[in-house]
Amino acid sequence: MGTFAALGVGAVLGSRRGALSALLLGALAAVGAPVLHGWKGGAIVTFGYVVGYVLIALIAGRAATVWSRHSGSMASRVATGVALMLLASASVYIPGLIWLKVATGASWSTALSPGPGALHRGRHPEVRGRHRPAPRAQPPSLTA
Repeated sequence: MGTFAALGVGAVLGSRRGALSALLLGALAAVGAPVLHGWKGGAIVTFGYVVGYVLIALIAGRAATVWSRHSGSMASRVATGVALMLLASASVYIPGLIWLKVATGASWSTALSPGPGALHRGRHPEVRGRHRPAPRAQPPSLTA
């Protein structure tokens, strides 16, 4: 949702004001304000993605400007706008993955591995035990 919000902020406010809004969010999170997912704050493992919101806002703001000033056909306007928004969406991963690798000490192959939350579940030996969830309680057995 954060990526979508950053796209919208950049498109509505423009490149400069959108980037400043994303910087404000990052600054608030860095000093510990509970503005991140789960009401967390601080430079947590996924903070690099918050830094990436600045790139998203810059590119999305530029895409909105290009969209509104493009003099070509409607099809070329749509293609240009979609291409720039896809670039903006992908740009969050540059600082996000770099921060994730540095914060966890994981290898590049681990940081780039697919799967939601694989690093946080401790499945990789480089980060095992750092973010391991508490074990689930087993229900009592009905057979004696």
